[in-house]
Amino acid sequence: PRRGCDASFLEQLIAYNPRRIVYVSCRADTLARDLGVLVGAGYQLLHVQPFDMFPQTRHIENVATLDWPHHRPRLQPSDAVGAALGALS
Repeated sequence: PRRGCDASFLEQLIAYNPRRIVYVSCRADTLARDLGVLVGAGYQLLHVQPFDMFPQTRHIENVATLDWPHHRPRLQPSDAVGAALGALS
């Protein structure tokens, strides 16, 4: 969704513990906010690629790839989301 992921979804995603996340977003501001939460939880941002799907408009799609570096311990989902969202407020 354009509004990005809500805190409960991010908590569930972090708890699910995927090794890799591919995040597609049409809004750079919500992408940046949500990437901040995921990176704060321990994920490593590998790549962000913008795609101009709608030429001659201001609309850009972004695809971000995150990976879990296995050598770092995981945070508890609620701690990671709370800390990251608090820092963005």
